[in-house]
Amino acid sequence: MTGITLRENYFESLPSEKEHPDLYTTARFPRYGFYKKNVEKSPVVKQFFFYRWNMLRKYGKDYHKEFVKRSQRRMSNWGFNTNGNWVHEDILKEEFHHPYISAVQFAKFYNVIEGCKQIGWQKFPDIFDPNFEKGIKEALQNWQKNTTLDPYCIGYFIDNELSWGKTDTFLAEGTIRSRGHQPAKAAMTEYYKKKYTDIAKLNKVWGSSYKSWEDFRNTAKNPVDPKKAKADLEEFNQVIAEAYFTTCKNAINKYAPGKLYFGCRFNDWNVKAIRTAAKYVDGMSFNRYSSHVANFALPEGADCPIIIGEWHYGTTNNGPAHGGLQFAATQKDRARAIDRYVRSALSHPLIVGVHYFKYTDQAVTGRPADDENIQCGLVDIADTPYEEVINAFRKASMEMFQYRLNSK
Repeated sequence: MTGITLRENYFESLPSEKEHPDLYTTARFPRYGFYKKNVEKSPVVKQFFFYRWNMLRKYGKDYHKEFVKRSQRRMSNWGFNTNGNWVHEDILKEEFHHPYISAVQFAKFYNVIEGCKQIGWQKFPDIFDPNFEKGIKEALQNWQKNTTLDPYCIGYFIDNELSWGKTDTFLAEGTIRSRGHQPAKAAMTEYYKKKYTDIAKLNKVWGSSYKSWEDFRNTAKNPVDPKKAKADLEEFNQVIAEAYFTTCKNAINKYAPGKLYFGCRFNDWNVKAIRTAAKYVDGMSFNRYSSHVANFALPEGADCPIIIGEWHYGTTNNGPAHGGLQFAATQKDRARAIDRYVRSALSHPLIVGVHYFKYTDQAVTGRPADDENIQCGLVDIADTPYEEVINAFRKASMEMFQYRLNSK
């Protein structure tokens, strides 16, 4: 979709919303880009689906059914053997669909640690809020119930590109900066209270001047001398990480028995967080936009299968003006780069899969969330496949098992 509110003059013509309501939707203003800058002008933004409109003109009123069937047939023909993240739920209702890993999503119950800064796509969830596990439970027992019973569901991601921070105190510092009503702050207070008993003992170590444990809980700022508090903050940072992966793993085991847990789709590099994850996940997930993954390595002490949850190559040679996070000059160059990436994964002993991002080009005028308008699709906005690219995937797939088995 793309935003049209406040940008009506961008478009020469759009179809009637009254005649085609399925081509339009509305949402609150998002966090980034054009609409964040203009948030005061309107509380919501109207959005338009160019891809749907083109599908309607190309395939007629049953375009959605055509998309559902055609996408899976195409994936088979192009050599893909799984669907990646965020696969459309209607595809999963079809008798024939590929195996997949699903994303557990539960925005209604998602409470973040407010004092944490945002580095990745998501702020870090407050794992001490009982609603976090409740959200996983509700998702798996209600709107994602079919996935728990579907033999083609391999397992689940929970979260995407969390902000773990570059230091081993990042999450604990964010908790310190949160106010007393934050469950994580309450848990931190109880943790240090159990360790020190008397607030005066903590003050002596930290060089702080909290009047009481209640004062500690309600003071929303970093310690005066964070260096003195560093050891304790690192300790609680690890408590948060352990609690996060334990809760996620146990919830999947309880509410989706037999399914695998593939972690949180890391996009930053926090060694302790990755090592902690390795103790609980069935497979580690990384969104890895790089030229190849031949030299990709887990930190020492971590050893588990790896799924690359996102990667791509794009070009400004066709469609949108953004060539993506990995850029190629032409579609032919995209094909060469894609072949190199897939084969580098096939030669890696830990990597068990690479999920390409994404099926369709983004709109030239950008998605509302952050104005992202990348030419990285397998098909363009008119649903026409990029022949060089799909042939590259098809060839790599045909040679996949031989290449893997012969790899040293």
